[in-house]
Amino acid sequence: MRLNLLPFSFLLLLLTAPVLAAQESDSSKVASIKQTRHLLITSMLANDPVECVVLMDSLYRLEDSTHAAIDWDERWLLYYWLGNYGNLLGEVADFDSIRTLQRQRKIAPPTDSLFATIDGLVYPLRFDLFQEIHRAFLTESEKAMATMTLEYLLQLDEQEENWGLKPANFRVVYPNSRFENFAVFLQEVTAYTLAPTSGFPTTYKRSGKPTWALQFDGALYGGYWRGELDRTLNSSYGLDLGATYWKNRHNIGWRISFGGQKLQRDLYEGNEVWPREAESNLTITGFEYGFDIVNNTRLKLMPAVGYNVSFLFPPVPDEDDTSAPIYSDDFRYSEFHPSFSLTLDLKNQKTGAEKIKTSHFHGFRLRGGLRWMNYGKDNESLDGYMFFFSLGYGIFTYQYPHG
Repeated sequence: MRLNLLPFSFLLLLLTAPVLAAQESDSSKVASIKQTRHLLITSMLANDPVECVVLMDSLYRLEDSTHAAIDWDERWLLYYWLGNYGNLLGEVADFDSIRTLQRQRKIAPPTDSLFATIDGLVYPLRFDLFQEIHRAFLTESEKAMATMTLEYLLQLDEQEENWGLKPANFRVVYPNSRFENFAVFLQEVTAYTLAPTSGFPTTYKRSGKPTWALQFDGALYGGYWRGELDRTLNSSYGLDLGATYWKNRHNIGWRISFGGQKLQRDLYEGNEVWPREAESNLTITGFEYGFDIVNNTRLKLMPAVGYNVSFLFPPVPDEDDTSAPIYSDDFRYSEFHPSFSLTLDLKNQKTGAEKIKTSHFHGFRLRGGLRWMNYGKDNESLDGYMFFFSLGYGIFTYQYPHG
C-alpha cells in the first residue's frame, strides 16, 4: 500500500516556517543594526550632529529584548560630543537598570570601529568639554559626576595616580545623590575601598594601584655604527634581554645583549692582524634608569639613561676545530660607556577589576637609542658610537597591596 506523504510534508512545513522566519528576522535585525552603526560612524566623521541624533534614535528603535544596538559607554561618549548632558546624567542616574538590561540581551552590537571613532573625536576635545561642563547650568553634584564620567570613559583615570579617590569622595560629599549606583561602580572598577579603621569615611585605602612591578622582555636588535667603527665593522645584529623593577613611574633595569658582525677592513694590533670578513662577537651589559612620561592602558613611553660595559672579541674556536684561526689576545677589547634610549610599550592590558585580577600586561616593545662606545682608547680604528633599534615582546607583572 502506498503512503500519502502530502499531509506529513504540509505538517513539517507548518512546524519549520516559524523557525525559519525567526532566523530571517534575526539576520535582518543584525544587518540593520550593523548598517546604522556604520552610517553613524560616517556622520560623526562628517561632523553632522543632526544626522547623528537621527541615527542614534534609529539604533534605539532597533533594540529589543534580544538585540543590543549600541553599548552604554558608546552612547554616553556620543552625548558628550553632542553636548546632551540631560540625557547623559539621566542614564547615569539609571545605571543599574541599564546594566541589568544589557545582561539580559543575548546578542551584542556588531564589532566595529564605533567606540574608537567616538573616542578619537572626544579625546582631543576633553579640555573644552571640562570647561563646558563647568559653565553648564548644572548642580554641583551633576558637574562633578559629568566630569568624573568623562574621565572614566576616556580612561584618564589610568593616567592619574589617585583618580580612584574621586568616586569614593563623591559618595562622602553627596551621600544622597541620585548617581550613587554609578559612583559605587566606579569605585569598584578602580578598586578603591573605604578604609576599615574609619567610622564615617573621610580617608580611603587603595587596593587597585600596584605598589611595584617587574618587567621582563626579549628583543632582536640592530646596531648601526658611526665614526671609524662604521668603516671597521658591519652592522651588528643579535638578541637583547632585560629585567626592570618599576615603582611610581620610576624604572631601574638591567640589560644584556649578545650579537655579532663581520669586519669591513683589516684591524691591526702591532704585527697582528684581524682580517677583513672575519667574524666578531659583541656582548653589552649594564644598568639603566628610566621614567614613564606616558603610562596608560594603551601605551607606555619611557626615556632612560644607562651605564654599560661591552666586550668585542673574535670567536673562540672549538677545541676540535683545528682549521679555525686563533687570534691574539690583543684583539679582546672591553670598555665602559653611557647610553640613552627611548622605549615604547604597546600594551595588551585589561582595565579596572579585570586588570587587578590578571595582575599583568604584555605587548610589543620598541627601543631605540645611542651608545657612546669607548673602544677608540685602545685602537683608533674602533673610535665611534652606535645607534641601535630593537623590536621585542615583554610582560609586566604588578604587585598589589593587601588589605
